[in-house]
Amino acid sequence: MAQQAPTHVLARIIHGPRDAYFRWSIRKVLSSIDHVLVSYPKSGRTWLRFILSYYFALAYGLDCAPNLHQMFSVLPNLDWDANQGLPAFMSGPAIGLVPFLPVTHERPRLFRKHDVPAIYMTRDVRDVLVSSYLHATRHSRDFHGDIDAFVRDRSRGLHQVAKHYNSWAAYLSKVPHRVISYESLSSDPQTTVSTAIDFLNIEPSTPLIAQAIAAAEIGKMRAMEIEAGLPGQRYDRSDPEALRVRRGLVGGYGDYLSVRTCLWIHEEWSKAITPEARHLLGASLAAT
Repeated sequence: MAQQAPTHVLARIIHGPRDAYFRWSIRKVLSSIDHVLVSYPKSGRTWLRFILSYYFALAYGLDCAPNLHQMFSVLPNLDWDANQGLPAFMSGPAIGLVPFLPVTHERPRLFRKHDVPAIYMTRDVRDVLVSSYLHATRHSRDFHGDIDAFVRDRSRGLHQVAKHYNSWAAYLSKVPHRVISYESLSSDPQTTVSTAIDFLNIEPSTPLIAQAIAAAEIGKMRAMEIEAGLPGQRYDRSDPEALRVRRGLVGGYGDYLSVRTCLWIHEEWSKAITPEARHLLGASLAAT
C-alpha cells in the first residue's frame, strides 16, 4: 500500500496562499504526493482518471460513485481549482484512504527539487493535435485559424507537444516511472490499467478493473458529459466536437488532417523529438 498523505499537512497547505505564491504552495504539496499522473493535454487523461477513480472507489469502499464531477475528489488536478483541484480532494471521501495521485499537464520544472514517481500517458501526436484543435475551436473557442495553421503554430501545435515530451523524458530518466499509451488503453485496457495500479504499489484486482473499465465505456462517459458537463466548464454540450469525451478513436486524425499535413508532421516530429524522448516514449509516438 502506498503511503498516504498526512491530512493535517494537506489541510494547512490547501487553505494557504493561492495567488502570488501559487508555485510555492504547490511545491509544498509535493512532499506529500505518492505519485503523479502526467500527460500533454488531449492525450486521454480524462478516460484514465475516470477508470482509476472508479477502481479506487470500489477497492477502498469510498462513499461516492465517480462520475465526471466526483472523479476529481479522488484524483484531483495539481492546482487550487475548487472543483477539480486539491480542494476537491481535501473535501472529498478519498483523502487519507487512497493513494494521493494528482494529475497534471505541467512541465517537470515544477518537480525539480522533488523526485516524484510518475505515470506518463502518451498518444499519437496526430490524434493529440486534432483533439487539441477541436478543443481550441469548439470548446474554449480561443483559436480562429484552420487546422493546418494550428498544427504549425509554435505556441500551440506540434512543437509544444514535442517540448512537453522532451522535458518529461529527461525527468523520467531519473525517477521511477511507467509510460502508458492511449493506444494500449484502447486495445488492452485490462493489462494497461493493471500495469498502472501495480506501479502505485497496489495489488491489482482483475474483477474490479473490469468493472471500472465497463463503467468508463466511451458511450457512457459521453452521455454523462452531455447531461452534466464537467465542473467549472461552460461550453456547448450539444456540439459533439466540443465535448471532452468525443469519439475515443485511435487514428481518427485521418478524418481531419490532409496527407500533406501528415507528411509535414512526420518530418517535423522526427526533428523535434530528442533521442531520450524517442527512447523512453517512442513506442507510443506513431508519427515517427
